[in-house]
Amino acid sequence: MKTFITTALAFLLCSMAFGQIKKADRLFDKWEYYEAAKLYEKVAKDNPSPDVYYKLGQCYQKMFRFQEALTAYDKVNASGDYSHSDFYLNYGLVLKANGKYEEAKTAFMKYDSMAPNDPRGKFYANSCDVVLDDLQKPVNVTVTNVESVNTSDAAFSPAMYDGGIVFVSNSSAATGTKTFPWNGKDYLDLFYAKRDTSDVNFGSASSFAGEVNDKYHDGPATFTKNSDTIYFSLGPSYEWTLVPSNRDAFRSGKSSTFHLPPQGPGHPPQDREEGEVEPFFGEQNRR
Repeated sequence: MKTFITTALAFLLCSMAFGQIKKADRLFDKWEYYEAAKLYEKVAKDNPSPDVYYKLGQCYQKMFRFQEALTAYDKVNASGDYSHSDFYLNYGLVLKANGKYEEAKTAFMKYDSMAPNDPRGKFYANSCDVVLDDLQKPVNVTVTNVESVNTSDAAFSPAMYDGGIVFVSNSSAATGTKTFPWNGKDYLDLFYAKRDTSDVNFGSASSFAGEVNDKYHDGPATFTKNSDTIYFSLGPSYEWTLVPSNRDAFRSGKSSTFHLPPQGPGHPPQDREEGEVEPFFGEQNRR
């Protein structure tokens, strides 16, 4: 009787783990890596396997959480030769992101031996040699942290505007209450920071005013020479699309151009024009 109960319990636990893996796989296939990682973590705790750790590592890699990705990938590597060649490519990239260039080169060469027709193996292996060589030739460069805009949140693609910069960030001050399923963070918005006393001193960043920021991704942005017009990309949900439009215009194949007021970024756009748009990258250019 005791043996039967133990066997039944083991079967139940295996079934639960299998169900969690299937759910995590569905989330992974939908690019919802944040929630997928939570499930893979649960499965790895009770039923660890190289396949589960590989999927977990991929989730963290996609979210740019490279230290956690490396922890997962190390466990895959420690289990012995892994049958999926792409693991060694990803392992090398994460090792490189963590500054482990010698180990990364080994992983890239392993990938090259398993996928000799893919030039990326040799290319990335050579890139490790370049970095190691550069580290032997230090250059005197001063890097200043602009703390008012450079926070733990994502911040990128600055554009000069009205005596300051407009940039993209997923700061907690972003518009809307939704979170991006890819990484569990806020959706990207456009922010403005006024230049202060020098090029490395800026005031605190605030949300770019008006209709520009929606509840999903907004930006990057660029401006006309006289700064009266902004062109920016805005995608519905988390479908990556380089289209300067709002969501309604995107769905109807229209572009949006906002004309900005002379008063500056604290005031809403004056009007909007729409026109036909075409994708910059066609289907033939996608991989």
